[in-house]
Amino acid sequence: MKFRFVACSFGLALMLASHAASAEDGTSQPANWDGYYAGLALGLSEATADTQANTIGGLNYFNTTDHGLIDPQGKRSLDATTLTGGALAGLNRQFGNIVAGLEADVTRSKFNEQYGSGPINYLTQPTHTFNVRTKVTSEWIVSVRPRVGYAQNNSLFFASAGPAMTRLNYDYYFSDTFNPLDTRVTESKFKLGWSAGAGYEHKFTDDWSVKAEYLHTRFTNILKQRHDINTRFGADGFNHKVDYVHNSVRIALVKSF
Repeated sequence: MKFRFVACSFGLALMLASHAASAEDGTSQPANWDGYYAGLALGLSEATADTQANTIGGLNYFNTTDHGLIDPQGKRSLDATTLTGGALAGLNRQFGNIVAGLEADVTRSKFNEQYGSGPINYLTQPTHTFNVRTKVTSEWIVSVRPRVGYAQNNSLFFASAGPAMTRLNYDYYFSDTFNPLDTRVTESKFKLGWSAGAGYEHKFTDDWSVKAEYLHTRFTNILKQRHDINTRFGADGFNHKVDYVHNSVRIALVKSF
């Protein structure tokens, strides 16, 4: 992921924290963070799907000379920056200045990216061409994260980490004029991953607070499989692999109960 996005995310949280801290009344007794809470969040995300579709074999259909030409077309980083929205709920337990709890959230973050290349001439069969198209989509992320923080006056600085889940759709299409060949892999996978982040929350009344938070979420090996294609020359194919990384910064309005 791009480092500037991460830096901007932390910068936003720190800027809000600094502004709120400067408005504190100077008392040392922390506010009451104990109990249940729920809220709504808006934010910005930057996500990347890293895809690989490497040719298999070389004695049958895919000549080894053409591997270096075909494989880079299926190895792509598909990037998207989108607005996000979501809902969250959790429970805090306070022990003096230390606040520990559990938070669950669902985030709507639409990822819909594709890459296409071709027609590209084969090296071994220069009169024939091939085409490649890769598409990845995802619409939501759910996470459940234990969190721990330090409360001072009306401020809470916290960090969280825990499991996450998403559903990712992968579509790979390959065609050429040599066989002619037309093959497609379409998969939809639920995948467990992990999410971790840090943030700042400020109470402006006993029951209401606002928080700024950065989250890094990662799903590896969402799809890792071999796909054979049968032609009159024999069975070759592709090894497919997909990873998905999601970075987000968000601001949430939170109601305590």
